[in-house]
Amino acid sequence: MYRLLLLVAALAPSFCWGVDIRLATLSDPGGDDKGTGTLTYPTGGDLRPGDLDLRSLDVSRSEMGFTFVATFTNPIQEKCWLPAEGREPASLSGNSSLPFNLNLDLYIDTDRKNTSGFLFTLPGRKVRIDSRYAWERVIVLSPQANAMRARLLATLMKNFPDRPVAEAEASIDETMFFASRLRLQNNAVSFFVPKKFMGSSDGTNWAVTALVTA
Repeated sequence: MYRLLLLVAALAPSFCWGVDIRLATLSDPGGDDKGTGTLTYPTGGDLRPGDLDLRSLDVSRSEMGFTFVATFTNPIQEKCWLPAEGREPASLSGNSSLPFNLNLDLYIDTDRKNTSGFLFTLPGRKVRIDSRYAWERVIVLSPQANAMRARLLATLMKNFPDRPVAEAEASIDETMFFASRLRLQNNAVSFFVPKKFMGSSDGTNWAVTALVTA
């Protein structure tokens, strides 16, 4: 199941109470989680129509980094969340590093320069990013973060066999962040990305391509 949502905006700070500065809330119409009408949800599982229907993405900034809140059509089912390998299922109240059985990728164009970044997406996504929104950073929520990173490394080494492994790993960690500081509340999941990962970008002029898969 593939769900592609393009959210593009010139993010501008706005006044809000508290430490965080609200940069933007990007919205998407509901009921479009079928793509052109040919996409179907996996059968035999817990996912229901609407579970992968991303409705909005809220972006805030603080001195420590950036907080993203992704809101879906349906309340997020706790039974859709899987325990970390080798652990018993745990409560999802408060902060949690537990993964879940959907993937959310945020491909962020931080410099807003046509073709200046990357166009490829993570393995298995089977789409390419519009060159107008070529990305410099990717933020990923995934139940298989370690496996995804390993696949990326294997792909890099296959395409560039003479490249040192340490250099390939550094390029992944520089451009891709697998979020683990998560909070689940009703139909929204929030996650934190440290300022260091985004470099000098302050979030005031981003384009974001959001991709949901299961």
